[in-house]
Amino acid sequence: MLGRTRWLLQQPRRPLSRTPRPASWEAYAVVWQRARPLLWRETERVGTATVTGTLDVVLAGLAKPCWR
Repeated sequence: MLGRTRWLLQQPRRPLSRTPRPASWEAYAVVWQRARPLLWRETERVGTATVTGTLDVVLAGLAKPCWR
């Protein structure tokens, strides 16, 4: 599935306006599908913080990401 659209992931700076739309969706769909569990977990985390009144702690954590 990823074979013919692998160039989209290897050349991320190439303008998507020059990319056929079905090919771009086919390539990025795989990325979004793999990220789904992480996005769901983050949605739960932010939602829980909102309900419990600790959203300020969550937002403060965004100022210093762990990957830096």
